[in-house]
Amino acid sequence: MNLRRLRYFLGTAAEGSISRAAQSYGIAQPALTRQIQLLEADIGAQLFERSPRGLRLTDTGQFLKDALELPLSEIETALRSARSYSTQIKASLTIGMPPSISELFGQRVIARLRSELPNIALRIVEQDSSKLALDLSRRLIDTAVLVSVIPEQRVSRAQVLAEPLMLVGAPTSPLLAERAVTVRRLEDIPLILPSGPSGLRINLERAAEAAGIKIAPVMEVDSIELTKRLVADGAAFTILPERAFRQETVRGDLAGIPVIEPRLTQPVLWAVRPDWRLPRAIYNAVERVVIEEWYDAVTSGTWPAEWVFDFSILSIPFAKPIAKD
Repeated sequence: MNLRRLRYFLGTAAEGSISRAAQSYGIAQPALTRQIQLLEADIGAQLFERSPRGLRLTDTGQFLKDALELPLSEIETALRSARSYSTQIKASLTIGMPPSISELFGQRVIARLRSELPNIALRIVEQDSSKLALDLSRRLIDTAVLVSVIPEQRVSRAQVLAEPLMLVGAPTSPLLAERAVTVRRLEDIPLILPSGPSGLRINLERAAEAAGIKIAPVMEVDSIELTKRLVADGAAFTILPERAFRQETVRGDLAGIPVIEPRLTQPVLWAVRPDWRLPRAIYNAVERVVIEEWYDAVTSGTWPAEWVFDFSILSIPFAKPIAKD
């Protein structure tokens, strides 16, 4: 029986509402409804019925609640003790991030991990996502943030963000006075792009293929900083996520507009090497810290992106409050 599913059942019973319980656990309401349905299917009986005041336990549901509360509390006490013990384990952990993402929230992740897991020796590797994905499969690093690159099947991964991509150029460009630009128009726009197989280039080429066009850059530059300087001088345009040129926008050096039809985004993933070598409790603690700091960066506006991660797959319930619309 899925332990998380039992927690969700007790939480829903306590709240008397799927929506309030979903908010409490930090998961989407449909995901929580699905977990309750799966539990009912396992038991073979309905656990809740609707009433004017919300959800009410059926007789079976009340029996299950009474039977679960004490043993589940004891199990969770044991788990908390095991997690506390795990923080005493001395081990090393290598996290990979693309340089622009490391700059954005790497420092805050490291600070949290050093505070909560002081016996873990941390190593941060900054590389392009393609190289990080390869290093994960080779077991050279433990976890990584990947942009637009899907690692091989045996590498565990989950998409966390959908990051909008924008056409970026000098603020004086008449093209950037428009509200948006379509993918098809990119064929006729002089672009400076990284050489393949960068994550952004792969993502852009997939969109171009779907639109029936070919994009041939006027220049290939693998340095984001150099690309931004060239673009600011009016030499051409480039494609970047908003986070990558936000400071230049504030200074008035660069401007950007969305790429649409289709809306151009790139996935950002959390990936873990095959056969995790450290105690599972350590991974759970690392995962929780990274996801919490990631969520804070997005909801605070520091990282402009759409949050798509399903909190229900976390091994430890999400500890941060979920932002309301």
